[in-house]
Amino acid sequence: MDTKPWQAREKIDKRYELIELCGKGNYGEVWKAHDAKLYRNVALKRIYPFLSTRIAIEEARKQGTIRSDYIARVIDISRGNNYIIMEYYPNSLAGQIKKRIKEGSGPLPDNESDQILSGCIRAVRDAHKSGIIHGDVKPANILLDEQLKPYLSDFGVARAIEEEGISLGLGSSTWAAPEVLGGELPDKPSDLFSLGITLYLLFTNRHPFYSNEPSCLLTESDNIKNPRFTVRPLDELRPDLSNRITKTIMDFLSWDRKVRSNAFASAEIQFAEPGKATILESKVTGLMTAEEVSKYLHVTPKTIYRLIKQGRIPATKVSQRWRFDGVSIDQWLRKTPIVSKAKILVVDDDEAIRTVLREIIVREFGCNVMVARTGSEAIEMVTQQDFDLIFLDLKMPDMDGVEVFRRMKTINPKLLVTIITGYPDSELMMRVLLLGPFAVMKKPFDAKDIISAVNTILRVNVRIR
Repeated sequence: MDTKPWQAREKIDKRYELIELCGKGNYGEVWKAHDAKLYRNVALKRIYPFLSTRIAIEEARKQGTIRSDYIARVIDISRGNNYIIMEYYPNSLAGQIKKRIKEGSGPLPDNESDQILSGCIRAVRDAHKSGIIHGDVKPANILLDEQLKPYLSDFGVARAIEEEGISLGLGSSTWAAPEVLGGELPDKPSDLFSLGITLYLLFTNRHPFYSNEPSCLLTESDNIKNPRFTVRPLDELRPDLSNRITKTIMDFLSWDRKVRSNAFASAEIQFAEPGKATILESKVTGLMTAEEVSKYLHVTPKTIYRLIKQGRIPATKVSQRWRFDGVSIDQWLRKTPIVSKAKILVVDDDEAIRTVLREIIVREFGCNVMVARTGSEAIEMVTQQDFDLIFLDLKMPDMDGVEVFRRMKTINPKLLVTIITGYPDSELMMRVLLLGPFAVMKKPFDAKDIISAVNTILRVNVRIR
């Protein structure tokens, strides 16, 4: 194994010309290099000679097995197993935060922070779904490309080094969960705690467990281990952030592992799909037909023509046919108040979906949300009380959603229903289409889909009364 220090302009294995040192840590160093065969820049991550080559092999295998657009890409491992060849990323989250702190320019802009938040959640989600615990989530291990898209890197390195019986004082204790600092091995909830610290820093440029009290001599890791230490609420430092973001990050920082796990289950739906349209931002351009606008508003074409006749919807006649401008329709909806006391029923046998739908709707609209686990339970509730909107899963354990829908419409023909399904072309959907109009929300959905559905359907319901 090569034990001598690497130098700029040196050629490694007659192929990779070293350009510059990007960074170094306790277990190795990362170089920007030029691949003479493929004529492109790559990153070479070299493990220090006094450590086992198993560390490089373990990291390469772990990162290589995760299928994700938010995991740093491993290209290959050297013949001597002492360095990893990776995609080159010019920035890291740690570097960006340090730069802004030095400049005194505050946290990253909201659009960039939102992209990093979403990407980090997707990266951790994809790793955990692959059965892999990262064990060292922190800003230095979140690489960024030119557009600041994040990529999680350095999988399992800290734990692999510890298994070698070598204590290096890795410095990651300031990002570790209290149970890990107490001697336990990292697990999924401990990754979430580290992610919480990272995201708190992302939005504030401040470590949540840093104390600026002059008399305090304790380190961040000391405060993490202290259950009586109170993290300053994120909404005090960033009152402009949404409640969804502040609550999620603060829940990640909880001592209770179940709170962290529940927050992440919700975050996967709320934040893991960046770039989708926000509330009432349909991105509709140009003119729509009556049939198209009826689908957009989740009502029948007959209702649209009634609103035209009454002069209650913006419409223009083009060549003797009614047309609707998407922007005007959105503006028309925005002027309509949401019924804050609306009563909504969620019917789904999946507890996670029931919980997420209820939490998001209550938080965003303050509506009264009730839940039913079975079709029979839902029908009984509809018989006893009125609902402004129902979310109904098509696949139920006691009776399918088609039969539930039919019975509900028999009880109340004017009931507004949104079908939840992962199979929009299924036989069940074909059957339910014969029973009357309804809206559809496809799985997987996120918070923006839920908010948009409630927003649009309840506003339209006010308009068509």
